[in-house]
Amino acid sequence: MDKNLLNDNLLKKAIAKACDEDYFKFMTSFKGFHIFSREFERDMNVMIKKYNNAVRKAKAKLCYLRYFLISMGIILVVIVIILGVEPLRESFLKLLKELFNTIKAYFSSL
Repeated sequence: MDKNLLNDNLLKKAIAKACDEDYFKFMTSFKGFHIFSREFERDMNVMIKKYNNAVRKAKAKLCYLRYFLISMGIILVVIVIILGVEPLRESFLKLLKELFNTIKAYFSSL
């Protein structure tokens, strides 16, 4: 057997890792599915690296989005609780008014 021939197990692992399960089942359903090229192996490794990088980036973006949404939800709940309690509402609105006036004074002084 030629040394350039990919091992079936390596091929199946590469396809399973790089592609979804349906595509993997489709590709392995053919009898005698062999690849006789090292170029395919190199291309498959490049495709796997790109796929893994894309998955890692997508997971990171989803993680940041999840933390952002959780923090916004917590802030919203705190504001609703503060506005729901009468004594806290007045002090919170005064604080917001002072903050707004401070920001306004800062930008007007520039």
